[in-house]
Amino acid sequence: MVRIHVDNGETIGQASDQNRQHVISEIKKGTTFVTITKNAEGKWNKGQPVYIIKVNGTEYIKTVDNKKECDNLENLPEF
Repeated sequence: MVRIHVDNGETIGQASDQNRQHVISEIKKGTTFVTITKNAEGKWNKGQPVYIIKVNGTEYIKTVDNKKECDNLENLPEF
């Protein structure tokens, strides 16, 4: 599961928890995703774009193509 937010430009929208397949489906439809982290002032900073990377026939969501059979979204905290 990943937590996603709608990008409202200057603000971040309500969070929803989604599975990998939902994110993959949305990327295929043209929706873009980036990682986000909160800074010291409590504001959100945009990170890296999220891509679909296929490894051994399975699609994963990643910020880098590291050829590993797992999702990889930088050093985001787990929830």
